[in-house]
Amino acid sequence: MNIEPRLLCTIVLVATLLAGCGSGPTPEAATASTAAICDGSGGVRLAVVVGGGGPAEPGIAMLAENGWRFLLVDGACNAWILTTQDDPLRTLVLSRAQEQRLASQLRLSEWKALEGSHAGGCLDAPGIGYRFDSSRIYGSECGLSPGDPLRDLNTAFDAQIVELASAATPVSGDMRYLLLPDVGPAGGAGRAPVPWPLVVTPESIALSQEQAVQYNPGSSLRATGLDATRLRAIRAMRLNGSSGNGPVNDFAYVVSTGGIVYQLFARDSVPFEMENGLLPAGTF
Repeated sequence: MNIEPRLLCTIVLVATLLAGCGSGPTPEAATASTAAICDGSGGVRLAVVVGGGGPAEPGIAMLAENGWRFLLVDGACNAWILTTQDDPLRTLVLSRAQEQRLASQLRLSEWKALEGSHAGGCLDAPGIGYRFDSSRIYGSECGLSPGDPLRDLNTAFDAQIVELASAATPVSGDMRYLLLPDVGPAGGAGRAPVPWPLVVTPESIALSQEQAVQYNPGSSLRATGLDATRLRAIRAMRLNGSSGNGPVNDFAYVVSTGGIVYQLFARDSVPFEMENGLLPAGTF
C-alpha cells in the first residue's frame, strides 16, 4: 500500500503524541511519585498528631496520651487512624490510589519548605505535628492567619482523616485501660454499671483519688486476648448508649463483686507503642 509522505508524517506524529499521553503521569501521580509514602520499609513513614493543650482529667489524659487524634502510615502502606480520643482505632491498607491522594492532598513534596514551627495558636488549644520521613512541621490547629500554609495543611489533614477512617475497620488487638474510683452517683444517667469482666479484681488495680490526680502518661494497664475483647465490648456498649452511662462520658461504669463502682477508661493499643503504651519519641 502506498502512503503519501505528508500523510505518513502525520500518522507518525499522531502516534508519537498518543504514546506520550498514555505513558505520562497524571499531575497527582507525579506529585506522589516525588514523595512516595509506601517505600516498603517497616517503620512509620508518615505521622500526624493533634496532642497536648490544657490540663485534662486523669482518665481522659490516658486516652489521649498518644494524641487526641492521629494518622500513622508505615512503609508497607498500613495506616492507622484515630478520629477522637474516645473512638476505636481504625486501620486499613492504603491502595495505590489512596496513597497518591494522601500524598497529593497533604502536599508531601512541599514539606521541606514548611519545616519548623509556625506561629499562631489559641489558649490551652492542642498543637499539631506532622512528620514525613525526616521532615517535621509543628504548629497550632487554630489562630493561624488566612493564607498561612499550615492552615491549609490542617484543613487537608482534617478532610483526609475523615475520608480514610470511613474506609477503615476497627482494630482488634490489645487494649490499654485505667480504673478510677467513682465520685459521682452510681450509674450516672440511670444506667446500671457493667459487671467487672476480668479475673483480676478491680480493687487491686484501681487508682486511688490521690494517685489519679498524679497520673503520669505511660501508667495505664494492658489487656490482651480475651480480656481485651471483654473491655472492647464494654466500650462498644457505652458508645452505642446501651449501658455504662452511654456516650455522655469518656468512661463506662463497672462494678466489682463487692458492689464498688469504678470508672473504666479504655482505648486500643497503638502499633509501634512501647511496653508502657506510649509511642516512642520521634514517632511524630
